[in-house]
Amino acid sequence: MVNVKNKDKSIVDICNVISKNMESVNFTSVGHWDADLCAIGLKTSDKLIYLSTWNIEGDIVDLKCFVQFEIIDPNSEKTLKIVDTFSTITIKDLLPKIQSFLQS
Repeated sequence: MVNVKNKDKSIVDICNVISKNMESVNFTSVGHWDADLCAIGLKTSDKLIYLSTWNIEGDIVDLKCFVQFEIIDPNSEKTLKIVDTFSTITIKDLLPKIQSFLQS
């Protein structure tokens, strides 16, 4: 379960949609950005999905975010490679990108 305690509603909404649509994926939340209420990392093994809604307008119907897909060292969580970055993406377009990234 992803821990979104104290995060902005926009991040909570995005994480809820991702969790609902990817129930079989065991994401762990990464808290390198505790002071940033509009950002969260979702980790699985050696992959990290960094999400941010800071300064991006949208609502529950039209959720949008910044996203960066990274390959990380599973022990240190240090970024080894940035695979892709989207400055603004809708949740509808994000879900298949997450699936593709996790399968790569």
